Amino acid sequence: MKKEYPKIAVGFVQISSNFPGAAYLPYAVGCLQAYAQKYLDYPEQYIFLPQIYKRIPVDEAVKCLICADIIGFSSYIWNSRITLAIARELKRLKPQTVIVFGGPHVPQMPEDFLRQNPFIDLVCHGEGEASFCAILEKFPQKKWSGIPGVSYIGQDGAFISAKPNAQIKELSTIPSPYLSGVFDQLIENPGVRWLAAWETNRGCPYSCSYCDFSAALSSKVYIREMDLLRREFEWFADNKIDLVYCTDANFGVFPRDVEIAEFCVNIRRQTGHPRAFMMESSKTITDNFWKIHDIVEHSDFASYAVLSVQTLNDQSLQAIKRHNISLEMFHEVQKRCFREGITTMTDLILGLPEESYDSFVQGVSILLDKGQHHNIQFNNLCILPNSEMGDKNYQEKYDLQLIEVGIVNQHGLISIEGDVPEVQTLVIGSRTMPVEDWIRARAFSWMTSFLFFDKLLQLSIVILREAAGIDYRLIIEFFMESSHLNTFPVLSRITSLFTEKAREITEGGTEYCYSAQWLGIWWPVDEYALIDLYYSGKIDIFYDESLQILESFIRKHSQFLIYKVYLRDALLLTRSALKLPRQQEDMEIELSSNIYQFYQGVLSGDRVQLESKSSNYIIKRSTEYCDSNEEWLRKVVWYQNKIGSYLYPITEGN
Repeated sequence: MKKEYPKIAVGFVQISSNFPGAAYLPYAVGCLQAYAQKYLDYPEQYIFLPQIYKRIPVDEAVKCLICADIIGFSSYIWNSRITLAIARELKRLKPQTVIVFGGPHVPQMPEDFLRQNPFIDLVCHGEGEASFCAILEKFPQKKWSGIPGVSYIGQDGAFISAKPNAQIKELSTIPSPYLSGVFDQLIENPGVRWLAAWETNRGCPYSCSYCDFSAALSSKVYIREMDLLRREFEWFADNKIDLVYCTDANFGVFPRDVEIAEFCVNIRRQTGHPRAFMMESSKTITDNFWKIHDIVEHSDFASYAVLSVQTLNDQSLQAIKRHNISLEMFHEVQKRCFREGITTMTDLILGLPEESYDSFVQGVSILLDKGQHHNIQFNNLCILPNSEMGDKNYQEKYDLQLIEVGIVNQHGLISIEGDVPEVQTLVIGSRTMPVEDWIRARAFSWMTSFLFFDKLLQLSIVILREAAGIDYRLIIEFFMESSHLNTFPVLSRITSLFTEKAREITEGGTEYCYSAQWLGIWWPVDEYALIDLYYSGKIDIFYDESLQILESFIRKHSQFLIYKVYLRDALLLTRSALKLPRQQEDMEIELSSNIYQFYQGVLSGDRVQLESKSSNYIIKRSTEYCDSNEEWLRKVVWYQNKIGSYLYPITEGN
């Protein structure tokens, strides 16, 4: 006979990053709730409270959860401290509350973590659905022994830990939190642009040393049912989800992923939602890659293909247990992507073991040579506790220099009152890259983004490289030379910003620049410099100084003086095509060379001879009009930063 107990109130906390007007639905804890509601022996015995999904003051979160008997917290690097603070205060006010922690920021070896945070009763490792369901079943008796994947400190003070279950192979046994109504109450919140995490499979076949993905799951990848995925995407559309982020480690690794891309695009065309679909591409380039990105890129989705390399240094790749596609294949992929209209982005990590300043900046130069002209995302190496790199022995082996810095989110809001600051541990040096070299490399990265990927001088730099044969690295480094400080005040200010910000990070400063005036968000440093250039009214001065610097550069290489006229044309065309507020009329411009055809030929791989001849171009300013500075900040600088779409379309005139 079933023994009657009072209703058990269950709370969940999964706090996403702080974005203006937007938030992720708490997928991880949603899976826990959906699983429990399906598999608990007596689900009617449990009351599930609304999930805490965003950063709110600790006391406000506590008020929402104080009635809970048991609370599951999903801990990530971006919410670890506020999550601990909420749990600590709940335990202080209501000691009988059972506090359960899980997520990637809970150490795999959790004894020290539990002893340092005695308000935590239990921690879960690996997939949490079955473990948390078992915890709920045993809640009335509070006898936790034998639950797979659960660790705790026993009443006698002993550390007790049970090995996790094997990874769930039949993912169809996990009900969808979207389709089972878990989030129905949340999405009724007015004024929130909802974002959704979406997994079509689980697992990762790779074991990169900086990543904690493989620590939580096995190297085998298991798939979810196609019909379920289709219905979930229809749910996203029906509920007007703004962005869907596919969390698969390697989307495109299965042939069926092409079909997934097709039905996502079809649903978007039929309903207008979701607005954007983001994915991490498979690390191998197959026919699936081309089919998927052809489907997605030529849809209404805002999307791009990610071609990550992280580093081009062989010693670093060996140290982090990673393999890249060949540079020849990378180049062919870039050229084909350009021809087929597929936008790409490449990830690089600064601070990896065995990387030096020279190897890093030369790697950047090579990627530009191999056709990456849309965007390189330069990421600072962050230590994750459950990665191989999180081990002290690994850090000592490569003499990694670490600094703890506050976490702020790119294009995120400043902390709210009553918030708990989050921190991360960055690598700012190693035995092969002293801290001063890290500062130089970080500043070089921002200068590359500013000049090249923000498109301010990309056309000019490509001409010097492709026509004159001058290394990209030399050109970018020349803009950063200290000899320019007194002669070129605008460029000097930009260079100083990059260097001083890099040094600030090595002293514990944040990675981004905050502006209360410019949307009240944190800006990437290169974007901050671009915005400052516009607001200070110094764009024309910047181009004047750039012309002088480029001309002084080619004077140092007298055999290249012939390119002077081409550089002037390139600067004039770029300045005229730069997307800025309140520019509505199309503009026709006459140049003395065919520089734009030459540039397009470089990108596509179909080379065109650079010639001095009268050439007319039409700049399509009418295609994207921003009637205010705020609209420009949001729609151009922010929304188009991943793809570097900072120039109006340019076509040949009569």
